[in-house]
Amino acid sequence: MRASSRRKLTFVGGITNELLSPNLGRQLELLRCTFPPGSESGKEPYTHQGEEAGYVISGELDLWIGERHVVLREGDSFAFASDLPHRYANNNERECVVVWAITPPSY
Repeated sequence: MRASSRRKLTFVGGITNELLSPNLGRQLELLRCTFPPGSESGKEPYTHQGEEAGYVISGELDLWIGERHVVLREGDSFAFASDLPHRYANNNERECVVVWAITPPSY
């Protein structure tokens, strides 16, 4: 997948997802997620089917999974079942970039 050919989706609040997978016809979706300072997935956690995993390339990301809250920093990774209530936020002054894998694809 050439960088210039990636599909991008920018959400309210500035979070940008770039699809790294060549298409959604497989079992796995791979994203490059960019979180500007102060961005978040929302105040309320959400759920869906599948699993998620990721690797923090730069910055810090607050991640809530169920009742658990962790601050992920550059070089940290994570994985969880998507049917657990989850949400995330960049509560820092520096942009955060995460490579995020989701199954099944939901883009």
